[in-house]
Amino acid sequence: MSIFSYQHPIAIGSRVRFKTIYYAMPYIPASNNPIWNEEDEEHQRYSNFSKCIYSAKYKDSNCHYYLFKKDLAQNFSNFFTNYTNITSVLPIGSTHPLVNLFANYINTNYKIPIIDCIQKVEKSVFKIADDIVIPDTGNILVIDDITTSGAAVTSAVTCLVNQKSIDLDRIVILCIGKTERDLIEWDTSKILAFS
Repeated sequence: MSIFSYQHPIAIGSRVRFKTIYYAMPYIPASNNPIWNEEDEEHQRYSNFSKCIYSAKYKDSNCHYYLFKKDLAQNFSNFFTNYTNITSVLPIGSTHPLVNLFANYINTNYKIPIIDCIQKVEKSVFKIADDIVIPDTGNILVIDDITTSGAAVTSAVTCLVNQKSIDLDRIVILCIGKTERDLIEWDTSKILAFS
């Protein structure tokens, strides 16, 4: 299994820059009625992970435990092999516990400290806690559970740049999954960042 990526526009001042968002799986919402390919093992695996995410995020179940087991754990291992200069993990504040569980998983397995400073103000609007010190060196890993439109990521990253003067080039973005509302048939042409 691999890490996927896509380019997402982020407005900093009057400039729009594109930032890569990495994610471990396409998240297929339970509300979709896609054409399942029963014979494609990879498709079935992502379908099952999507059900786990839905249950963990919206049903308050402990299905998240399975997300970080063998398959997705290998995806994240591939990611951290390519990004070795990460000095801190900043989870995007959420009312759902899944992003914090993801942060704890990264902290436990890769020994990267968590800085819990991205606070939710309202839907897709965030602020950075004033009293937090973010390291001056190394890359900063901003994480979210599921990205859909990218609005939460955009707000969080913009706050880091504007409120804490963090260079956009130091920010790396990783999500568990990306919502694929238009995924009608299994798409094998997704952009693989690395595998």
